[in-house]
Amino acid sequence: MKTLNKAALLLLSAGLAGSMMNVGTVAAASKHTTHHVKSIIKEKKHTYKTLKYGQKGTEVTFLQKRLHERGYSVAVSGTFDKKTEKSVMNFQKKFYLNETGEVDRATRTAVYADQTKPTLHTLNMKFVGWADNHSFEAISVDTKEPIVFQAYMGDWDKQLKDGKAYQLSFVKHQNGLYILKEVRGLKK
Repeated sequence: MKTLNKAALLLLSAGLAGSMMNVGTVAAASKHTTHHVKSIIKEKKHTYKTLKYGQKGTEVTFLQKRLHERGYSVAVSGTFDKKTEKSVMNFQKKFYLNETGEVDRATRTAVYADQTKPTLHTLNMKFVGWADNHSFEAISVDTKEPIVFQAYMGDWDKQLKDGKAYQLSFVKHQNGLYILKEVRGLKK
């Protein structure tokens, strides 16, 4: 299956394909530089249309092609069916997006990006304590700002001790939650 070039993907991620352009225009984007495509996007006042179950059209076809390229089992039919919805939900779960099955701006941007896994952030933090069974507070060693992390106490309570400093690796969910993925002790 032929992959779309960067200029065409940029148009798609901005939500400009299909609603104001036809397939030929998107294909012609291969002749444009990324800079030119960005200027097209800036000129157009476009309201992004969320893709969801039951919709049909070019934008759905492009979505299905991209999901298929990323390894999701979805037929490229141009109809947003149950299998497409399930693939979108699986993608959203993997990238810590809201699992709605609908393709909003955040989901579309992630689908058309080159990134294959969520971004892992790392900060040096001082553990303050557990707020409840699934969240704890830590304070940045550098900025002294507090952050509440989401983590199941049973998985991390033996590693995290009050007052100790750690290097915490986490992903940030679309809804703003920090989800703990790894803990390393800091050397003094």
